Amino acid sequence: FPNVHHFSSAKNVPVWQGAVPDSDSIMQPVDYFRQFFDTELLRHIVNQSNLYCTQENPNHALTLDQKELEQFVGTVLYMSVIRLPRSRIYWSNACRVEQVADVMPRDRWEEIKHFLHLSDNTAPNNSDKLFKIRPLIDSLLPKFQALPQDQMLSIDEQMVPFKGRSVLKQYIPKKPYKCGYKIFVLCDTKGLVHSFDVYAGKSDPPPGSADIGASGNVVLKLAQVIEGSVNHLLFFDNWFSSLDLFVALANRGIPALGTVRQNRLQGGNFSKDKELKKKGRGTFEEQQAVVDIITLYNKFMGGVDALDALIAYYRIHIRSKKYYHRFFFHFVDMVVVNGWLLYRRDCDSMNVP
Repeated sequence: FPNVHHFSSAKNVPVWQGAVPDSDSIMQPVDYFRQFFDTELLRHIVNQSNLYCTQENPNHALTLDQKELEQFVGTVLYMSVIRLPRSRIYWSNACRVEQVADVMPRDRWEEIKHFLHLSDNTAPNNSDKLFKIRPLIDSLLPKFQALPQDQMLSIDEQMVPFKGRSVLKQYIPKKPYKCGYKIFVLCDTKGLVHSFDVYAGKSDPPPGSADIGASGNVVLKLAQVIEGSVNHLLFFDNWFSSLDLFVALANRGIPALGTVRQNRLQGGNFSKDKELKKKGRGTFEEQQAVVDIITLYNKFMGGVDALDALIAYYRIHIRSKKYYHRFFFHFVDMVVVNGWLLYRRDCDSMNVP
């Protein structure tokens, strides 16, 4: 890559030998969105939505096309910026919002929302809990993974807020949204998504890897995107950390840094006071603070938190009882953030304010 940067932020941290390639052009903002929600994905959603409508009522055709689907997504994004308590208010006489109401009639908007579908119900995969959103995942994930990565990357949990009933719903008390669906995300420090894994039960290890536990398997799965790359440094918290994980990552050439729970030190626990007394007078243990490493972790661990903060500014709040709708709108939010960050990256590389 051009303009290679060499830097090291702490002792024993590999010197960065790579660089995100500079851009020689800046696309229109909507084109950054379309590189993820491309024509192929939009056509798939159109076809599945039309099929779902026919399955529900053979005497009625949705006749949705790609242009109208793009208009629907555009109105949804505008609603996330100009928020009103209920979607119908955008068409009301008292609070009419022309950027929404002039695009399509209210009844048509609600019809598209009702029949919005991502997979074929006539060919279900009962072994896949994410069957309803699998085509969306399979389309977006390779595009995220193909993005050039910066040096510092982090893995953390992200919550997709959902209050309805679902076997996939999780409860994490320390998250801003405590109830919803859990997604494990690989981000850079600004929140740019490079990979993700939707939680649907215990994660199996990647092919050819030993099982090192549910949390460790998630890291190995997400880290596949940087295996064999140029000295990335991977950060994660104590839910993921274990000695087996650090060894597995080291064997793949991936340096990693994370906090760790005492019950995962596997023989590396500090001696208790009673045990020290039994060893006789003069026995002591000294804990050495590794200040550089702590500073490095605190500085670069928050990539997923940055992503959450950016999504929270204009999160899509369209109500639906269908869980796959919640995922669809969340991934639209994620794509908007990725598109905006890529746009800013290109602007910075060309010194455009």
